[in-house]
Amino acid sequence: MLAVDRAVANTHEQMVPFLAALWMHAAFLSPGRATAFGVLYVALRALYPALLGRSLEGTQPKRVFAVTGPGYAIVAYLGGHVAWAAAQASLGS
Repeated sequence: MLAVDRAVANTHEQMVPFLAALWMHAAFLSPGRATAFGVLYVALRALYPALLGRSLEGTQPKRVFAVTGPGYAIVAYLGGHVAWAAAQASLGS
């Protein structure tokens, strides 16, 4: 049961930054690119419980990082790209 709780809690923790970055990217830059990265992120999150395992004692950090690492990178890319575009726009005006 602890593994299930961890999977749900981790998904909820990552939901706010992901959704914020996704929506800002879609609204201000590219809906198509945001959709592609959003689908990839959700697919990775769907793998998280399977890679976490049935019990926390058997969890291997490398397996879990195979999902969380790319997920963090996607959020950083989406949010970073929006921040970069906003900075470029403010410098250009």
